[in-house]
Amino acid sequence: MSCSSQTIEYSTTTSIDIPGGSTLSRHMFKQQQNLRGRLITGIESFGVTNLTLSPDNVATTADNVQQCTYVTLITTDNVEAIYRMPLASTNRTAGAASTFYQNAFKGIESKEIDWEKSYIEIANVALIAGANTAITFTIYYS
Repeated sequence: MSCSSQTIEYSTTTSIDIPGGSTLSRHMFKQQQNLRGRLITGIESFGVTNLTLSPDNVATTADNVQQCTYVTLITTDNVEAIYRMPLASTNRTAGAASTFYQNAFKGIESKEIDWEKSYIEIANVALIAGANTAITFTIYYS
């Protein structure tokens, strides 16, 4: 896939909830019934400047937490296809006008992901807010 264009066959948006005051570094994806048996072709995430609420109406996790968060996606045959990819690299656009940036789309070579085993890791749990927050992802699939 090129940076300038992307063909979207199907997509779904989901989030990982982070309980307020959590001391856990690992947070799991929710069950994704509609993605069972589907080949994942890409993933992107959204910072506070892009999306203020998750699909479940939970506030987006602060940028300082997202900047020390890593994504691991495990395939249905138990392979870590994506291991500790910085969450920030999956956020294609962010920042205020003076610091705006745009990353290339993160395509994945058609993998079937086991969402119940896949997770994010927050390297600095001391940054987790006292209130519940969420990190939102759009998953592209065929």
